[in-house]
Amino acid sequence: MDPEFFDGFNSWIVYEFRANKGRVGRPFDSDDLVILTTRSAGSRRPRSVPVVSYPDGNGLIVAARERPGRGYPLWYLDLIIDPQVTVETGRRSYSAVAELLSGSIRTEWLVRLNLAAQADMSAALVRLGNPAD
Repeated sequence: MDPEFFDGFNSWIVYEFRANKGRVGRPFDSDDLVILTTRSAGSRRPRSVPVVSYPDGNGLIVAARERPGRGYPLWYLDLIIDPQVTVETGRRSYSAVAELLSGSIRTEWLVRLNLAAQADMSAALVRLGNPAD
Protein backbone atom coordinates (compact mmCIF):
# COMPACT_ATOMS: atom_id res chain seq x y z
CA MET A 1 0.00 0.00 0.00
CA ASP A 2 1.10 3.55 -0.72
CA PRO A 3 3.05 5.15 2.19
CA GLU A 4 1.21 8.44 1.57
CA PHE A 5 -2.07 6.65 2.33
CA PHE A 6 -0.77 5.69 5.77
CA ASP A 7 0.51 9.21 6.45
CA GLY A 8 -2.94 10.64 5.71
CA PHE A 9 -4.72 7.89 7.64
CA ASN A 10 -2.46 8.36 10.67
CA SER A 11 -2.95 12.14 10.53
CA TRP A 12 -6.72 11.69 10.54
CA ILE A 13 -6.58 9.28 13.53
CA VAL A 14 -4.33 11.71 15.45
CA TYR A 15 -6.74 14.55 14.71
CA GLU A 16 -9.78 12.49 15.75
CA PHE A 17 -8.03 11.29 18.93
CA ARG A 18 -7.14 14.82 20.02
CA ALA A 19 -10.51 16.30 19.09
CA ASN A 20 -12.43 13.61 21.02
CA LYS A 21 -10.19 13.28 24.11
CA GLY A 22 -8.83 9.87 23.16
CA ARG A 23 -11.87 8.36 21.48
CA VAL A 24 -11.68 7.30 17.86
CA GLY A 25 -13.87 5.36 15.47
CA ARG A 26 -13.18 2.17 13.59
CA PRO A 27 -10.86 0.38 13.25
CA PHE A 28 -9.41 1.50 16.61
CA ASP A 29 -12.58 2.03 18.63
CA SER A 30 -11.92 -0.89 20.98
CA ASP A 31 -8.14 -0.60 21.20
CA ASP A 32 -6.07 1.14 23.87
CA LEU A 33 -4.78 3.73 21.47
CA VAL A 34 -2.22 6.39 22.40
CA ILE A 35 -0.54 9.05 20.34
CA LEU A 36 3.22 8.68 20.35
CA THR A 37 5.30 11.69 19.34
CA THR A 38 8.92 11.16 18.40
CA ARG A 39 11.45 13.46 16.76
CA SER A 40 12.14 12.63 13.13
CA ALA A 41 15.63 11.16 12.85
CA GLY A 42 16.29 13.28 9.75
CA SER A 43 14.55 16.63 10.17
CA ARG A 44 14.21 16.54 13.99
CA ARG A 45 10.59 17.71 13.57
CA PRO A 46 7.91 16.08 15.74
CA ARG A 47 6.24 12.96 14.29
CA SER A 48 2.93 11.95 15.92
CA VAL A 49 1.45 8.53 15.21
CA PRO A 50 -1.34 6.44 16.71
CA VAL A 51 -0.16 3.20 18.29
CA VAL A 52 -1.99 0.50 20.22
CA SER A 53 -0.66 0.19 23.75
CA TYR A 54 -0.75 -2.51 26.39
CA PRO A 55 -0.61 -1.64 30.11
CA ASP A 56 2.45 -2.71 32.04
CA GLY A 57 3.28 -2.03 35.68
CA ASN A 58 6.16 0.15 34.51
CA GLY A 59 4.35 2.03 31.75
CA LEU A 60 2.89 1.03 28.39
CA ILE A 61 4.13 -1.51 25.86
CA VAL A 62 3.88 -0.84 22.12
CA ALA A 63 4.94 -3.12 19.27
CA ALA A 64 6.72 -2.08 16.08
CA ARG A 65 6.26 -4.76 13.45
CA GLU A 66 8.66 -5.10 10.58
CA ARG A 67 6.78 -4.77 7.30
CA PRO A 68 7.90 -6.86 4.33
CA GLY A 69 9.91 -4.74 1.95
CA ARG A 70 9.52 -1.60 4.08
CA GLY A 71 11.23 -2.39 7.37
CA TYR A 72 10.20 -1.01 10.73
CA PRO A 73 7.92 2.03 11.07
CA LEU A 74 9.64 5.42 11.06
CA TRP A 75 8.53 6.22 14.63
CA TYR A 76 10.47 3.17 15.84
CA LEU A 77 13.61 4.18 13.95
CA ASP A 78 13.23 7.69 15.41
CA LEU A 79 13.22 6.47 19.00
CA ILE A 80 16.31 4.33 18.48
CA ILE A 81 18.17 7.59 17.79
CA ASP A 82 16.31 9.66 20.40
CA PRO A 83 14.31 7.73 23.04
CA GLN A 84 12.65 10.89 24.42
CA VAL A 85 8.97 10.70 23.45
CA THR A 86 5.64 12.26 24.31
CA VAL A 87 2.69 9.98 25.07
CA GLU A 88 -0.92 11.18 24.84
CA THR A 89 -3.56 8.97 26.44
CA GLY A 90 -6.60 11.13 25.80
CA ARG A 91 -6.78 12.22 29.43
CA ARG A 92 -3.22 13.45 29.68
CA SER A 93 0.07 13.94 27.92
CA TYR A 94 3.46 13.16 29.38
CA SER A 95 7.11 12.84 28.46
CA ALA A 96 8.69 9.41 28.66
CA VAL A 97 11.87 7.60 27.74
CA ALA A 98 11.36 4.66 25.40
CA GLU A 99 13.11 1.45 26.40
CA LEU A 100 13.61 -1.39 23.91
CA LEU A 101 12.68 -4.70 25.49
CA SER A 102 15.05 -7.62 25.14
CA GLY A 103 15.72 -11.07 26.50
CA SER A 104 13.14 -12.90 28.61
CA ILE A 105 10.98 -9.79 29.12
CA ARG A 106 10.67 -9.35 25.35
CA THR A 107 9.87 -13.05 24.88
CA GLU A 108 7.24 -12.90 27.65
CA TRP A 109 5.52 -9.96 25.94
CA LEU A 110 5.71 -11.60 22.49
CA VAL A 111 3.86 -14.59 23.91
CA ARG A 112 1.41 -12.42 25.85
CA LEU A 113 0.56 -10.41 22.72
CA ASN A 114 0.33 -13.58 20.63
CA LEU A 115 3.05 -12.32 18.31
CA ALA A 116 5.22 -15.38 18.80
CA ALA A 117 2.44 -17.59 17.42
CA GLN A 118 2.11 -15.35 14.36
CA ALA A 119 5.70 -15.94 13.31
CA ASP A 120 6.27 -12.29 14.13
CA MET A 121 9.27 -12.80 16.32
CA SER A 122 10.94 -9.84 14.58
CA ALA A 123 8.51 -7.44 16.27
CA ALA A 124 10.33 -4.83 18.32
CA LEU A 125 8.74 -4.15 21.70
CA VAL A 126 9.10 -0.82 23.43
CA ARG A 127 8.21 0.23 26.98
CA LEU A 128 7.07 3.80 27.39
CA GLY A 129 7.76 4.62 31.02
CA ASN A 130 5.26 6.11 33.43
CA PRO A 131 5.52 9.83 34.01
CA ALA A 132 7.22 10.98 37.16
CA ASP A 133 4.40 12.32 39.38
